[in-house]
Amino acid sequence: MASAKAGKSGPSSPLLMIVVILLLTLAAMGAGLAAGSMLEFPAAATPARPPPPVAAENPGHEGTKPAGEGESEMAAPVEIPQLKVMPFPPVLTSLAEPKGVWIRIEGSMLILAETEDKPEVLVEQAGAQLLAYLRTVKLAQIEGPSGLLHMREDMNDVVSTLSRGQVREVLIHAMVVE
Repeated sequence: MASAKAGKSGPSSPLLMIVVILLLTLAAMGAGLAAGSMLEFPAAATPARPPPPVAAENPGHEGTKPAGEGESEMAAPVEIPQLKVMPFPPVLTSLAEPKGVWIRIEGSMLILAETEDKPEVLVEQAGAQLLAYLRTVKLAQIEGPSGLLHMREDMNDVVSTLSRGQVREVLIHAMVVE
């Protein structure tokens, strides 16, 4: 008889179990809310400063500034280089490893508008540089999104270095690996 009582440890109904789980969930939510309200977020506490107003061009008022705008508040003008978008011919080559795997890349390049060389010549030279680079790439290096980003960065470095900084960036429109 003692063994029969030892097997029963009290009423264990599914309803009681659900009530216990709900109470524990509510207690955890309350603890999370209390901990979250005690934390301070300095970025949220300070309001963002609105950007300075831009003076609209008014005919007849070329040299005037809006009232209250001083010289110390104005930032030095940033010179943005003028760029041309030049498509490069599709590059089709085999990869270094595994044997028999081909890659085809189509895209364009951002070239400085004021270049020493003709843009068409730069694009052809850069295409040849990309072909030479892609022949050294292994398939494992370009798998996944991070592999694609690393390949694009390497392509930008190769082309920019060999063009003496005249080619700013390689834009990939399409890439097929087969």
